[in-house]
Amino acid sequence: MITKKELIWSFQLHGMHLRGDAANYLSELLEPLPQEEHKKWVDAVVDAMYKIPLASNEITKEAIYKAAQEVGSEENNDLDNILEVIDIYKIPKLVHSEAKGKYILETTTTHNLHGTAADKTALFMNRYAMIYSRTSNHELFRRRTMARSDAAMAYSLMKVCVFT
Repeated sequence: MITKKELIWSFQLHGMHLRGDAANYLSELLEPLPQEEHKKWVDAVVDAMYKIPLASNEITKEAIYKAAQEVGSEENNDLDNILEVIDIYKIPKLVHSEAKGKYILETTTTHNLHGTAADKTALFMNRYAMIYSRTSNHELFRRRTMARSDAAMAYSLMKVCVFT
């Protein structure tokens, strides 16, 4: 728990004088929060004090109330942006390149929602390549460069060949 003296000192570092009732009110607001977040919230309240028009450098309980509301509303606004809806035609398409050994951005500009038979075949081939690359990079399936005592624990993968 952050003490009243530490609260007053935090505000004095920024050239503000925190009154006793305001310090008590702020410490009451910080009680339900975890101990490790107290410093972060005090700094956020101090930053919010710069946005509030004040008559003097003396911070009252009402000013703390306004600053705490502003900090709380900013926190709630951050939660609203957690999920973002993206247009289906603007989703970047990544394809695994075996030659480079990594995923590259496909440069096709036309997208068809349902696609043709060739598009569906390419979809499943790309999906297979992705699963194969992820599985082969797993520690159980990686090829060992040095002989180890746990060689019995290693597995091997055989790629399915497509005959066309």
